[in-house]
Parts: sequence; structure tokens; C-alpha cells
Amino acid sequence: MIISVEVNQRQHVARCCPLAMAAGVSPAMDISEAVALCPQAEVHPWQPDIYRQNMEKLAQWAGRFSPRVMIDPTPHEVDAGFCTSPHGLLIDASGTEHLHGGCRVLLCRIRQALNELGFSARLSAAPTIGSAWALAHYGAEPAALIDSAQLPQALAPLPIAALRLAHDICLNLYAVGIIQIKHLFNIQRNSLLERFGPHLLRCMDQSLGQVHEDMEPFTVRPVLSVTQPFDGPTTRLEVILAAMEQLVHQLAEQLMQRHQGADELDMVLTRPHHESNIKKMSFGRPIQNPHRMWTVLRPCLERMHLGSGVEAVALIAVRTSPVTPQQTHISRIHASSAEPDDMRELLDRLINQWGGRRLWLSAPEASHIPECTCRKEPILTSAQCDSTSLRVPWPPLDRPSIVFDKPEPAQCVALQPDHPPHRLRWRHGNYAVISHTGPERIVTHRTLISQHTRDYFKLQLEDGRWLWVYHALEEDRWLVHGLWG
Repeated sequence: MIISVEVNQRQHVARCCPLAMAAGVSPAMDISEAVALCPQAEVHPWQPDIYRQNMEKLAQWAGRFSPRVMIDPTPHEVDAGFCTSPHGLLIDASGTEHLHGGCRVLLCRIRQALNELGFSARLSAAPTIGSAWALAHYGAEPAALIDSAQLPQALAPLPIAALRLAHDICLNLYAVGIIQIKHLFNIQRNSLLERFGPHLLRCMDQSLGQVHEDMEPFTVRPVLSVTQPFDGPTTRLEVILAAMEQLVHQLAEQLMQRHQGADELDMVLTRPHHESNIKKMSFGRPIQNPHRMWTVLRPCLERMHLGSGVEAVALIAVRTSPVTPQQTHISRIHASSAEPDDMRELLDRLINQWGGRRLWLSAPEASHIPECTCRKEPILTSAQCDSTSLRVPWPPLDRPSIVFDKPEPAQCVALQPDHPPHRLRWRHGNYAVISHTGPERIVTHRTLISQHTRDYFKLQLEDGRWLWVYHALEEDRWLVHGLWG
């Protein structure tokens, strides 16, 4: 079997099976040449989305060996410009290898488990990500295990492509006779920097462990779904419509709690004597409003075939995207939602009831410091001329609806420096962090010679609340600056 990909109106080999490789077929080969070498091979088009989904399933499966698993983003070979989709996994077993009886036993278990799934794989265990990748791709042994002392000696005979270099850099190195990694050890770093740039030195240092390389673990995105079973199969459309409308509101509530919007939905009707009837719906922009959602879903549901009866209905958010929460505020009322006369009437009633000096309007201030981005002024001053003065152009930033006048201290536990915390102790409570975004770095200058650096994170706690937390780097303190109401 050969899987092809089209580049520059020409088809090339993206992946091939062992039988095709035994016949001389290799990745990046022209498809006509590959078919000539292996006439009996089946050629299929490359489907990167399906391949990515399968890699995510495999990464989720590999979590049984270590909680830190990453889908390898590195191309297949040095000339893998034809197909840059991931094709391997990186597993950080630091601190967990003793649970499996050591690294060598762990390698054997992973290899055996992959063989039972029908995969043929090359494995390696090394102190760095770069060295493990190099030995797995270009090492002589299908399963290699080395320590820090053996690292330079193990990398020396490998080709320079094992350093994960760009294709053009490899070609330049080949042109001057540098074929193996050991050839680079005898050349001064300044000469390599001037001739080939910093990318070569960075890849070398990462492979040898002289420069730290971060690893972003793969996280499984939970699929939001709601289901409503019936006591028995029913063909009454009004019952199915009522149940599905209830599910729409339940799903919308979950989406709002996570600050997510649905890009694609699956509406499923489970039928006992037929296959489940699934209707896929896509939206131009993320949607979380239940009324808008139901307006789209109801006509589609009314046209779906019920078969001999429906015993359950379900709604699945197949694909979601972040949605910036919109705060309902008097300064954000537009002419499309309220007429000027209605706004003037509302202001007159509030001013006459509470007094013009007791109503304040928040207006943006030109500052990147969060506590200095807002000023307050009497609403009577802004509303004297025209109600349009209330429509102040706020900057399009994701900021919490409640910002504390004084940030509250918190105790956080982070897996690595400069990473978001996975647990937070705040206001006499201890919470697990289930989702996050960030960091957003903000530097505040207190004086001409000192500055304070803050790394802001948006964290979702296990109780559903979203907090705006920052890490004061100079003081090494965590503080909660606000929350989304």
C-alpha cells in the first residue's frame, strides 16, 4: 500500500507499507516511479485530518505508560516537505520508569503493546528529546537505550539529518563534506554560526542536552455531549422535539461554563431496528446561544427519518472553539439593541431616582496595566449631550468581568517553571485546574530603574469558575486579579 500526497501539481509518496519499502519505494519519491517499482501496490490519497485523529487516539492510548505524552511535530525525514504530518510519539518517562521495572523493561512493554495493535515501531530511550528522536529514526538498533555519558558517542556516527535540521541546511552541509554528526564536533562554533546560522547550533545543543527543550504534553479534549433516553421507542415528533430542545439548553449551558462555542454538532437519533440517524451541522462562527442553536437544529430534526421509533436522542459538540465572554453593560448598548429614545428614557429615570452624581460610567484609559485601564466619571456628564456617548470603544481584550482592586494572594503548584499551575489554593479552598490559557506577559514600570513582570493565566477551576491569575516573576508570587462572573 502506498499513500500519496500532491505537491506542486505532482504526486509524491507520503507513507508506504513495509512490502512497498522492500520493493524500493521510499517517502518523497514520485508516485509514477513508486508504481513502476511496485506495480501491485494500492495507491490512496493522503488524508491529514484522519491521520491526525488517529495519532491523537494513539497518544491517548500511550498515557498508560506515562502521563506526559506528546505527538511528535517533527517531519518524517530531512526532505519531508512533502508530508509534514506527525508520525511518532514522545513519551517522558522521567520519574515513572521504576514503576515498570526500569527503562529497558518499559521499552519492551511498549514495543510488545504496539505489536499487538498491529504497529511496527522503532523505539529509543535517551536523556534528551533530540537524542531519542535521532536514535529512533537513524539508529542501528530498533530499540536503543543510552545514558548521558554515552550520548556524544551514540550520536557521532548518525547522519546530520538526525539533528532535525531543515532541508536547505542539510544540503549546505553535504556540499562541504559534512555528512555525520561527528564531523560537526571538530568545527568551531563561531564558524558554524557564521556559515549556517543559529538553527544548527540550537539543534546540536538540544540533542546533547546543553539547551533545555520543552515538551507540551498531549491533553485529551473532552467531548461535550448530552443524551435523553425514552422509556421505549417513540414516533411522536412532538416528544422528540421537546427532548431535543431540552438537550440544546443543557449543551448551551455547558458551553457557556467553559467559554466555548460549538463549530460543529452531531444530532443523533438512536433507532432500535435501524442504524442511528446522525445529522451533522456546521456553523460559520462558534455558537452557544440556545435559541440560535435551536433555530438551526429544529428544521433539520423535523426532516430526519424516525424509522420504526426512536429510543434515545443525543447532541454532541464535535468541534468547539473559545468564545470571549461578553459582559452586559450599559456602555455597550448599541443602537441596534436599543433606540436612542429608550436609552434617554432609561437614563432619565435612573438619574431622577438615584441622582446623576451617584451613577458612574466606566471608560477605557490608554494603559496596558490592568488596574489602570479604566477610569470612572459621573454618567450625567457623559449623557448630557447624546446617548451615543455611552458607546465607548473598549479594546478587544479577554478581560474578566470582575477585577479586584487589590490582587489576592494564592498558593499555586506548577509542574514546570513558566507553566500554568495545576492546583491552586485561594480563599481557604484547594482547587484543581482543569483548563487554562496563557501566559500573557505584562511588564509594569514602577520607577525608571525597576520593573515588575507579570505572567497572566486564565484558569478554570474544578467547580467551573474562571480566574485571572498572574505570576509575579521578580517576587515569585501568585496572585488572583479577577474572575469571570
